Amino acid sequence: MVFDRLPCDEREFIEPTVQQAGVESVFTIADAAPVDGWEGLRACHESLPGWPVQGLPIQSLWPLLDEARTRGVRVMLTGVGGDAVIQGSPYYLADLLTSGRWFTLAKELKRYRFSPHVLWFWVMEAMLPEWACKLGRLFKDRVRGPSDASFYFGSKEQVAWMEGQQLPRKGFPSASAWQEASVVVNPTISLAFEGGWEVLGQRGGLEFRHPFYDARLVEFLLSIPSEEKRRQGTTKYLLREAMKNVLPEALRLRKGKAEFSPMIASWLDSMAFDPGSLTLTRSGVIAASRVAKVTARRAAQPSPLSALVLWQLAVLETWYRLHFKPI
Repeated sequence: MVFDRLPCDEREFIEPTVQQAGVESVFTIADAAPVDGWEGLRACHESLPGWPVQGLPIQSLWPLLDEARTRGVRVMLTGVGGDAVIQGSPYYLADLLTSGRWFTLAKELKRYRFSPHVLWFWVMEAMLPEWACKLGRLFKDRVRGPSDASFYFGSKEQVAWMEGQQLPRKGFPSASAWQEASVVVNPTISLAFEGGWEVLGQRGGLEFRHPFYDARLVEFLLSIPSEEKRRQGTTKYLLREAMKNVLPEALRLRKGKAEFSPMIASWLDSMAFDPGSLTLTRSGVIAASRVAKVTARRAAQPSPLSALVLWQLAVLETWYRLHFKPI
């Protein structure tokens, strides 16, 4: 599935891979405009009842599913879970420190130019008690200002949410092992297990399978130290090494991912954001003043992050209207 004439189109990587592997390929053009205003977003939610839209609306996938049905495809493999199980934890830096491998740690930190952000979040936070981490985050907010996400719910609430996504540290051999396991069981990925993909499959009579969540693969990858999966600023290092002479080098060594924020920005432009009229603000879930600050920040300095944060607000608002406070 490709996105015609958009920055997130991946054909420059797909075509060389297909050619090198000698496999058949079929390109389908995704629906890049499934959302037209608030009613369009509501229609997206109603296609998958009970779940807030996560990332791209499933309507973007309709052309792919229709093509699969036409060709008699019965099983479709996804890449869901790849980031969770194979990219490695940045806390491997803390592991290097606590195990006394200081020379290796210095080489890794040099790659990050000894960034204070990296030193704090990937080294110190992995070792300090939680009370010290909270104190450090409070100091950061005072110095640098709160993030867009904390503008909605407040820094304390954001920290509480983050803690709710993590397993207890006790019992894990290292900081990176604890964080990797926490990511794998994170409830935000549960769409893969609790029926969401079955709803998608109904359109094309498909069965979706998620190879990265095969229990044997997960257990194997969690048993490998993070330093083998993340090295010199490169995530999925182990996978990249295994794919030598299998994938084109431009893809194997690629650092970034597809950029969807321009498409999300176009959807947001079709919506009117009046902070005082949102159900979330009128119900007291989110302060209207916080929403106003985020929308003003995006208008003044558009960025991929500001578009994503405002998009998350829009999908949460629509989900809340449907299930809690109908208008």
